[in-house]
Amino acid sequence: MRDFLIAATLLLASGCTGLPGSKPVEQYSYTLNSLPEIEAVKQGGSETLLVTIPRAHAGYNTPQMAYVDKAHSLGYFAKHRWADTPSQMIAALMVQTIEQSRHFTAVALAPSPVSASLRLDSELVRLHHDFTTKPSRVELIMRIQIIDRNSGDIIASQLFSNSTESESDTPYGGVVAANRALKHTLSAISEFTIEH
Repeated sequence: MRDFLIAATLLLASGCTGLPGSKPVEQYSYTLNSLPEIEAVKQGGSETLLVTIPRAHAGYNTPQMAYVDKAHSLGYFAKHRWADTPSQMIAALMVQTIEQSRHFTAVALAPSPVSASLRLDSELVRLHHDFTTKPSRVELIMRIQIIDRNSGDIIASQLFSNSTESESDTPYGGVVAANRALKHTLSAISEFTIEH
């Protein structure tokens, strides 16, 4: 019995450290960090804007990188992931993009003590690498709402959809395409926000 316990203990210990000669699984992390160049408007407004973190639809509130290879299916790459959730990265980029316009007195990311007159709410409807088309594409869809914080009224709302071709059918090809799609979408969101 004693020999059995010693053998079981050694087996468990070796399981914790991995098999001799085994290599750890490599993980690759990527960022969404492409910003469009926004020209400053000649005359800024007097409003302050609070940008909330986008609410992600089911399947997209994770650092895992999503892909589609058949209808009604959402998969995730095993070794490749985002450095943070796409919503967190997109929120910071929206603030930076809109700030470049200098249209607002201040642009802040929620939660913030800033007493903003307007709020920009958004939803991340879709962000995945689509392999059902050739060449593959990255699909990015976001819904934006501008809210009057005093009245609670929706001032404007719009859906932004972008489909960008990937240069390769690889996770990194999807990352590059996702950054291109986001750059275009951020520019359109900034214009929309300033207009309304």
